[in-house]
Formats: sequence, C-alpha cells, structure tokens
Amino acid sequence: MRRAYLITATVLLSSLSLVAQNKPPTTLPGNPQQYPSAPPSQQQTPLPPPPPDASQTANAPLASDQDKSVEGCIGRESGSYTLTDASGYTWPLIGDTSGLADHVGHTVEVLASEDSQGALKVKKVKIVASACPGK
Repeated sequence: MRRAYLITATVLLSSLSLVAQNKPPTTLPGNPQQYPSAPPSQQQTPLPPPPPDASQTANAPLASDQDKSVEGCIGRESGSYTLTDASGYTWPLIGDTSGLADHVGHTVEVLASEDSQGALKVKKVKIVASACPGK
C-alpha cells in the first residue's frame, strides 16, 4: 500500500512539473509584450518605420556626425561674432556669419561643426528670442 502512494505521488509531481514547463510565463507589470500570449504562428511581426518623406528632407541641411546644436546669445568682439551659451562659455563663430549682424543681442540656436581650435563653423541659425537672458 505504501508503495502505491509513493508511485502516485511521483506521477503527480512529474505531471505538475511538465505542466509548469509548458505554461508560458506571465508578463511583468509595465511590459505587456515581454512574453506574448499568442503562439508564434499567430503573432504579428512589428512593421518597420516608414521611410522619411522626401518633401520634408529635400531642403533640410544634412547634419554630419560632428555637427552640434548650441543655444546662446550672439555677440560681437573685435569684428568677429561669438555665441555665449547658458554656462557662460563663449564660442567663436566662423563660416558664413554674414547674416548675424542683425541678430547681435538675440538668443539663437546654431547648428555648427566645431573646428580644431574650438570655433563653431556656422551651418544654420534659428532665432529663439529677440533678447538674451538677463539683458
């Protein structure tokens, strides 16, 4: 009789172990897609993002890996233009600065590349405000 109980208990524990291995794990809170509930044959593959609209990118300047966007106040020292950022660091501006005369004292965002001397070669200027903070 004792042997029958032992065999029954062993069979039940083995069955429980098999059921636990075949049951998909539950999802974690905040991540419902961690373990999908549908079998692989019924799961949908996520679609890749659509390509960018050519009309939006045709006129936009291409940014290289070295381009940076810096926001600050346009100034003029010794005939050269500068950009002073919020931390107080002043960048010399080089390149096409012909349109900056009208924006001295304005807050701007400059898309530029930094040269080996630390100057910003201006590629694009966007007006942020018609005055610099604190002035």
